[in-house]
Amino acid sequence: MLKQRSDLDTALKFSLNSISELRNRIVATKSQLTALSKSNSRYTPTERDKIVIEAKTKLLELRLKEQELKRKYNEKNPLVVEAKREVDLVNQFLLDQEEGISGKVKTGNPVYQNVEIDLFKSEGELNSQLARAEALKRQVKQLDNDIADLDSNETKLQNLKRQVAINEKNYKTYADKQEEARMSEAMNRLKLSNISIIQNAEVPAKPESSNRMMKIVVGAIMGLFSGMACGYLAEMLGQTFSDPESVEMYLDIPVVLTVPYKEA
Repeated sequence: MLKQRSDLDTALKFSLNSISELRNRIVATKSQLTALSKSNSRYTPTERDKIVIEAKTKLLELRLKEQELKRKYNEKNPLVVEAKREVDLVNQFLLDQEEGISGKVKTGNPVYQNVEIDLFKSEGELNSQLARAEALKRQVKQLDNDIADLDSNETKLQNLKRQVAINEKNYKTYADKQEEARMSEAMNRLKLSNISIIQNAEVPAKPESSNRMMKIVVGAIMGLFSGMACGYLAEMLGQTFSDPESVEMYLDIPVVLTVPYKEA
């Protein structure tokens, strides 16, 4: 599609250049015709007949072209309208030539005649190039619209692909969780099927007997031993001295003075 757009752009530029050249040529030809002197009769019968034959041939070609365009397009299409205008132009030229025909052999200005023929040809080519340029412009515009639509559709396609990928991921996650749930349920059923009741629970007929005195004696003995153990540990782990003898024994220094502790 991009290559087609490039080809159309090249053809359009060529057509516009041709239009510019033809317009310049027509202006120059008209100026040349104005400068040339006109005689009352510019053609001999032989020359006139030749020109009329060429014009009729051109008219036939234009009418065939018009019929072909009518089969493809409607009456308001620019190509059909332009073809009709060219046909009318050639018809008018033939009418002008037929009005000037006389039975006498007349000589004329061959330079003027050739320039006038060139003018008619240039105008016909100009009209053809104008119609072609308009058709190319429409094609370029339509192709640009198609390219824009293609870009828009490409963006939509990418968005849809991303959405499909997200949906596939969500579906896979859901399927995995569903499979895990199914397997867990199957395993739970398998475990429950392997469990059996060996003996049913029974309500006791009388309360369980207990020896309170034994519990009291055991508790007292354990409390006594616990207290002795705590006192021993406190004595062993203590960082202070309670009497002068301990100071002399552990520090190996004599005690000079002691201050008795007295509560206030």
